[in-house]
Amino acid sequence: MALPTSGATWTQMMKVANGDLGAANVSDQDSPHGERVLALTLVALRSYSDSLKLKAATELNKAIGTENHPDPDCASAALGARGLAVGRNLVSYAVAGDILNLRSNGYNPNGMGVAFENWMTHMRSRKNCDSNGQAAQTHTVCDGIYGTTSNGNLMSFASCAAASGYLRDKAQIDAVWLQFQRYAGNRNVGTKFTPNSYSAKWKSGDTTADNYVGINPVGAHCSGASSAYPADGVVPNDQGRGGDCPTDPNTQPAYTAYPWEGLQGAYATAVILDHLGYRDAQGQRAWQLGSNALLRAVQYQQYLQDKFGGEWYDTRRAAWVKHLACKAYGYNCNTASVTHYNPYGGGRNMDWTQWTHQ
Repeated sequence: MALPTSGATWTQMMKVANGDLGAANVSDQDSPHGERVLALTLVALRSYSDSLKLKAATELNKAIGTENHPDPDCASAALGARGLAVGRNLVSYAVAGDILNLRSNGYNPNGMGVAFENWMTHMRSRKNCDSNGQAAQTHTVCDGIYGTTSNGNLMSFASCAAASGYLRDKAQIDAVWLQFQRYAGNRNVGTKFTPNSYSAKWKSGDTTADNYVGINPVGAHCSGASSAYPADGVVPNDQGRGGDCPTDPNTQPAYTAYPWEGLQGAYATAVILDHLGYRDAQGQRAWQLGSNALLRAVQYQQYLQDKFGGEWYDTRRAAWVKHLACKAYGYNCNTASVTHYNPYGGGRNMDWTQWTHQ
C-alpha cells in the first residue's frame, strides 16, 4: 500500500489502531467496533506491523458469536441481531478480513483465519431477527438486496457484497450487481423492488410499483398533488421518513437524516462493486449508473441545504460519503462537510475513505 503515513485521518486511524477498540457486538446497530477494526487493519498493513496484524485478527475474531447477543430492538432476545444490525456491522468486518487475508488458506494465526472464514459463511446464511423488531427470524443479509430500498436494505447490499467478496462467491456478487443497477435506475435488470408507505410519499410521478427504483430519475418531481415539487435524486424510501412531499416548491420538507443512512449503504456497495471491476452493458461503473444517481442523491441534500438551511448537508454525518462524492464526481471538494473527519469510526457501516481514497 503506497498511501501516505501522514495527515489528519491517518493520525486518527493510528490513535484507533493503538488504542482500546471497545467491545464487539454485531447485535448493536450502533456499534463502532467494525469501523475501528477496519482502521486498525489498514494501519497494520500500511505500517507492516506484525503485532498490529495479530491485533486485527484477534479483534475480528472477537465479533464471532456476538450476533447472538440480545438486540434491544428485537422483540425476542433469544433471536439475537436484527437484520439492520447485521447489515450495518458485517461490511466493515468482511472488508477488514478480506484485505488482511484472514482465511483458512491465508493469514491464519492460531486458527483465527479458519474461525473467521467459517463465521463469515455462517453470517451470510444466518436468518436474522426481523428488521422491524418482530419476534421472527426472517431474512438473511443477502435477502436484503431485495425489498423496499430502505436504508436497511442498502446496508444489507453492502454487507452482502463485502461478505460475498471475501468468500469469493461471484454468483452472489453478480446478483448484488444486478439489483444495484436497478436501485440506481435501470428498470430492465434485476428483481422489482416493493415500494412501501414511505416510498409513496416521494417517489417520482413516472414511477409505478412495477418500475420503482431506489433513486428518482433525472428531472423527477413528486407524484400526485405534489407534482410541482422537484425530486430529482431523491431517495424516496428514506426521504419519506420525514413526511409527505410538500405541494409548494417553496415549502421545506420535514427534516430527516435517513437519506444519509441509505447512502452510506449505497456508497459502500459502489466502492466494493467498482473495486471488483463490475460494469454494465454500456460499460458504466457503479458511480455512473442512473445518470450518476449516487451523485444526484447527494446533490439533492445540498439543494435542500441551500434553499432552506438547517442540517440537510451538515459537517458531521457521513463525512466519508461526502468525501467519496468529491473523489468520484469532483463534487463539493472544498467544503467543510468534506474536509471534516470523524475520529473513531463516525460512519454507520464504513469509514476512513479520506485516507483510502486520496
